[in-house]
Amino acid sequence: MASNRAEAFEASVKQRWGFLDPWWKTLAQHIEYCPILRLGALWGSHLFVLNVTMPVRRESDGRTRDEATFRKEFQQVREALALLIAVEHADPKAYAYLLRKYWKIEPRHFGDKPYETTHVALELDVGEQEPQTDEGFVKYDLVRFCGIQSPSEEYVTALSQIVALAKTLKVTPTDIEIPVKVMYGRYGDDESGATSREFAKDLMDIAQAEKEIEAQWETMGGSQEPGVSVTFVLQPMYAGFEMMDLTQAVAGTLESLLDDGFRFSASLMVTSIRRENPDHELEARKALGQFLRQLLSSTRRKQDDAHIPYDFDQDEQDFIDHDLQLVLPGTMRASDFEAMCSAMLHTQTTENLLVATKQWDEANNEHKWKWLAYALFSKRARSSIQNLVICAKQPTAAEARAFTSILTSEHPEEALFGTPRGVAEERDATLRSGAPLRWEFDSEGQPVLDSRLLTLEAPIPLVRTFSDDGESEWINVLVPGFGRCQVQRSNLDFASDVDVDNSTSCIISLVISAPDPDADNLLHAEWLLPCIELIGFALTSLTLDGTRIDENAIIRCCPNLQELSLTTDFLHVQLDFSDYRASRTPTPHLSFAWLDIVKFVNDLVDRENPLSRCVRRLRVDLATWGMRVNGGVTNEVTALLKMLSVNERLGYLEVVSPLLEFTKDFSNFHRKPIFQQREPLSMKCMLAFLSVLPSRATSTKQAKKRNVAETTAAAATAQKLTQVDGGRANKTED
Repeated sequence: MASNRAEAFEASVKQRWGFLDPWWKTLAQHIEYCPILRLGALWGSHLFVLNVTMPVRRESDGRTRDEATFRKEFQQVREALALLIAVEHADPKAYAYLLRKYWKIEPRHFGDKPYETTHVALELDVGEQEPQTDEGFVKYDLVRFCGIQSPSEEYVTALSQIVALAKTLKVTPTDIEIPVKVMYGRYGDDESGATSREFAKDLMDIAQAEKEIEAQWETMGGSQEPGVSVTFVLQPMYAGFEMMDLTQAVAGTLESLLDDGFRFSASLMVTSIRRENPDHELEARKALGQFLRQLLSSTRRKQDDAHIPYDFDQDEQDFIDHDLQLVLPGTMRASDFEAMCSAMLHTQTTENLLVATKQWDEANNEHKWKWLAYALFSKRARSSIQNLVICAKQPTAAEARAFTSILTSEHPEEALFGTPRGVAEERDATLRSGAPLRWEFDSEGQPVLDSRLLTLEAPIPLVRTFSDDGESEWINVLVPGFGRCQVQRSNLDFASDVDVDNSTSCIISLVISAPDPDADNLLHAEWLLPCIELIGFALTSLTLDGTRIDENAIIRCCPNLQELSLTTDFLHVQLDFSDYRASRTPTPHLSFAWLDIVKFVNDLVDRENPLSRCVRRLRVDLATWGMRVNGGVTNEVTALLKMLSVNERLGYLEVVSPLLEFTKDFSNFHRKPIFQQREPLSMKCMLAFLSVLPSRATSTKQAKKRNVAETTAAAATAQKLTQVDGGRANKTED
């Protein structure tokens, strides 16, 4: 019966949309469906995009293609993509079928989930092309893609047919805008710094191409031919550079681009700067500091300040680079690390931050952990960062003590630098433009007086004084982007006579993970608990790797925690405490059978076990478990199926299993209604109801639906079965 329906649907798609088959063949080797995971997201919180790789002039074997052939293929791929998205808007189910048939892509839509706009991640040559002899030559392929181009007759005909068919499907044809994000990165470097120079030039070319695209649309009044149109609209690009030292010139170029309004929404970088000459340390420090002050600016950027009107994919006027990833290698100089952290302290340009350590040397680790504590969690932290991922090898006991020492210090700057207690209280000030800075200190922490002075052309706000004796001409300060310096007291403009610092960290979501989890790199309670005790009050979401921790102690340290995710090699669990927080009741003591999957799952069957009320999401890797126990996993599968038939709280299940024969058994639980506690009414609302309604019992339960989607695991023998939270069912239970 089901096969007959599938065959009938396939026939209807072929009859309705078969005229577009030649276009899909054009796209065959150019698109794939990719999830872009958001930082710290373990449970499917990601954006699916069509990753489009455009034709290039230079073949992989080094040969250069004929320009006319290249342009024709480029236009065909662009137009085929536009037609595919037009079909998605007209007939989403047919679109999903086409993705499966032609590109082996599983769609992201399941059941009655709401429609979402497709985003395009674009890979293409971003550099400037050599001018050709023809008039009006387009120098940038990005302009060729997103600018105004003359469509082919075949495209115009095909689009008009799609519009006509949409009307027969009772879909009102409208202009379609497709968000496009350029994906660009440079990886690796050589001793000459050529890669970083190429990176900077490419970014300048992209910025220039964006301006040309905007100029074209302004000239045309923002529209092309009358009728329904499909337009590619630019979002801030993804700019990534990894394992690459910045040269001073490149840092200056990037700083200038950001200052001019060029925006990128995510970046992966190593913020080290190349010292081209030992005598040029001052220039290197200045270039890096100015770049960091732009990248991690203390001023929120307005959308109107961008150099073109990007499609920001958000309604707020403030533009925040939502995902920023900082990879900090062991080779990074201490001064560069301090400069980066000092800029991070006040940044208002990112909400989601990943800090990854890489091969840190043992000698400097305590100092680095102190700086991370200061920048992210101390009483001085005033950034816009809300969601933080720390990916690092677990600290030693000494490193953990160094971390907590900053959090407990009333004078964290003095604890950072080991300077004496000042007579005057620490204060914030603005450093005047052109003021000289002492920037170099010896191994004893004393300024090197014969070093050249650093001067900056613009005033710098949020400079923090410390260890101030109240009299000296030169005063210790922390300068965002430059770290510890000394400046003349007369060049500081203080905001007020009394500086009251009531700020606290804004971080509400924290993920702590190991880069390469193993038996010796799991989180341990002896260092983790003291840290969580100091930062846990503000947390509403926490994710931890490993099992060598006291989960109940962690929960007690976080009185406002809504979600706790715990991960091991074969079990990922998300606990939801929102019911307890809403009712203001204490979280019960929980027990976890981490080393026995059957026992763990059976605890979710027992309604008297509080764990069964808290677990909302579960991922079970039976493939890894089977290899560990060197046996079958039939008992584990049986336990999971029994749990699904009884447990009313679990909203998401993902199983990685070598046993494909159980696929249908799991899919039977797709969209099964589950329990959901309604949010409590406010006191004002409850009083209003009591004043007009007779007394009667009302249910506090409502149902959600459990979704089950089937995908393929990375391993060829593994099968994933996922059930995710869906829409509310029209059902309540008494």
